[in-house]
Amino acid sequence: MRNLLMLSLLFFVLTSFDSENSAVQFYNGTYAELMAKAKATGKPIFIDFYTVWCGPCKNMERYTFTNPALGNYLKDNYFAFKTDAESLMGDGIELAQKYDIRFFPSMIILTPEGEVVKRMTGFQSADALLATLKEYKNAKKSTQKDEKAAIASNSPAPTPLPTYPTGEGLFKLSVSKEDEAGFGVQVGVYGDYVNVVKAAQRLEAAFHKNILLNIARNGDKIVFKVILGPFSTKEQAEIYQKDLKAKENRNGIVVDLGKAGVAPETTPALVSTMRGAKR
Repeated sequence: MRNLLMLSLLFFVLTSFDSENSAVQFYNGTYAELMAKAKATGKPIFIDFYTVWCGPCKNMERYTFTNPALGNYLKDNYFAFKTDAESLMGDGIELAQKYDIRFFPSMIILTPEGEVVKRMTGFQSADALLATLKEYKNAKKSTQKDEKAAIASNSPAPTPLPTYPTGEGLFKLSVSKEDEAGFGVQVGVYGDYVNVVKAAQRLEAAFHKNILLNIARNGDKIVFKVILGPFSTKEQAEIYQKDLKAKENRNGIVVDLGKAGVAPETTPALVSTMRGAKR
């Protein structure tokens, strides 16, 4: 027990060092208190979602949030808030579900009323983040076509799926057109839709929400490619690929979503969420 406590203390010291040198003054209260202050003052909100294992999150602590110009601008124009999206302490898990956070780091800008007007994923330099904050400071509504977070929703998280799904039964599907841009991690190629359903179930059981399906025609055959993404850059996809291998022992290859369908005829990539029960 003594060794465990010592290791925990060491971990706390190591992970807290960069936060203590941060030029950004993050709000030290609850999300509910933050929203009340934002509505009362009319200030917009900047939220940073991170995890303790996320390398780019640590780099933002070291190189982005230590920038004095960024810190001063946030102090004067925003309420800044950060939360561990996987921690059982505080609002992190609930907020990550509320705002449909899939990748880390993720940052969102909210109006004082709590509406998302901008999403950012992956490492952001201080200059890039500052420019975005200035651009969206007075935004009144979402300008991003892919904004899907239900801001006022308090619905519970879906029940985890069986570990060994059969691909049989009744399923709820949510399918939408996805831009063929960016990068992803391809985790499977299948020749029939039953195996696609099984793969999607396994991924959702592991709490992956970012499931893409690319459908390509190869001669007289249909090929289904299951991909996790999208990511803005190849580097982000490569980090995710390494995390998949390290945390889940799951193999994958990084693919360019603009070239995901290597066969001559390819349909647009689809976002698929599948929930069902064994029959």
